[in-house]
Amino acid sequence: MINEVEVSEGKWSEKLLRTIEMAYKKAPCFSDAFPVINEVLSSEERLIGNLAKKSVQSVSDYLQLPTTYVNSAGEYSNKELKGQSRIIDIVEKENGSDYINPIGGTDLYEKKTFQEKNIRLHFLQTKKIVYPQSKNEFVPFLSIIDVLMFNNKMDIKNYLNEFELI
Repeated sequence: MINEVEVSEGKWSEKLLRTIEMAYKKAPCFSDAFPVINEVLSSEERLIGNLAKKSVQSVSDYLQLPTTYVNSAGEYSNKELKGQSRIIDIVEKENGSDYINPIGGTDLYEKKTFQEKNIRLHFLQTKKIVYPQSKNEFVPFLSIIDVLMFNNKMDIKNYLNEFELI
């Protein structure tokens, strides 16, 4: 399971940090954003699931987003379930009526299966957001790192509303 996979030992995080620094050191928000990335990649965390969680929490904290986290691996006692069966079980345990997944999940989840359980399945489609990326031609959908480096917190918060549910 993803929460049991360890990242390899070695200097991968130092190399990655140097690569990010070299790529973005002239970006307008580098001095604000780089410490967030450094905090995550310099952590002693070795479980990839916890590292992913730390990255989401660090960005949320940086943007001052009120966020509640639930450790689904321990909270729902359903690790024997896989895929959409597990998601449906979580939504039911939370007494939810809707589930929103990134657009990539269209190949993983079937709306009909969710409807049979009285759950509306939506996919989050981000609108194309264009912002200055140095002097280069804009490349969309790179990463949160790119967004953080080239945009202030208020702009990023506004971007969070640039989506549609499909």
